Parts: sequence; C-alpha cells; structure tokens
Amino acid sequence: MTRNEMVSHVERWFEEVWNQRNDAVMDEMMAQDVWIEGFTPDETTAHGIDHFKAMRIGILQMIPDIQVTVDRVAVDGEDCVAWLTCRGTAEPTAFGLVCDPKPVEFYTVAWATVRNGKYIGGRNLIDFGAVMRQLQS
Repeated sequence: MTRNEMVSHVERWFEEVWNQRNDAVMDEMMAQDVWIEGFTPDETTAHGIDHFKAMRIGILQMIPDIQVTVDRVAVDGEDCVAWLTCRGTAEPTAFGLVCDPKPVEFYTVAWATVRNGKYIGGRNLIDFGAVMRQLQS
C-alpha cells in the first residue's frame, strides 16, 4: 500500500469501526489471527479477531459514545502510527468508581502493521489515567 492508502486505511478504521460502530468492517480490515496489545486498562493482549471484538465491547461499555479523531498518521512501510483524540462520556462503574457519568477527553497512540490491506498486529498507548482523573474530579 502507498502512504496515502495507509493513511486512508487508518482513517477509515477509526471512522467506521469506532465512530460509526460498523462491526462488519472489522472482518474486512483485520486478519483473523491479529494480535493487539495495550487495548485495555490491564493491558491484556488480544489474540485473534474474536478476542479483539470482545475487548472492543468492553471499551464501548466504559465509554459508550466514544468518538475518535485521527490527528496525525505516520507511515513506514507496513507500519503506521496514529495519534488520536478520544472524547465521550465515561461510565464510572466500568472503572470501579461510584459517581455520575462524565464527559472525558484523552489521547491515544495506536501503532499497527497492515499487510495486504489487513491489520495483523499492533500496540495501543491509551491514556486511561486521564479518564480516571476526569472521573474523580
């Protein structure tokens, strides 16, 4: 894939999978044996698309209305890194807290390898600490 195709791939992923909640796109854009690290507060690694889908549901339970903005994408061969701004309303009980849901904004860096048009693996650095600070304020 060219650099522009990779950038479009990343932008499409976040728009359709996260912002539009289009589950079918995951099957189209991910390898069945994908692995993803750093996607949850406990940093569990997802092994396989079904495990990723289950973990994604967990994130959507934490922040049901999450919206992801792709701020920047860097590409090097099959690897890409996306800088993201995430906004939504966090459900405190999903974070072990007792308080009212609150709007949150936090940043994420998502690195992934894309081969033949499919994500095969990656690592996320999600600022869950920022979410907790905003919930506790």
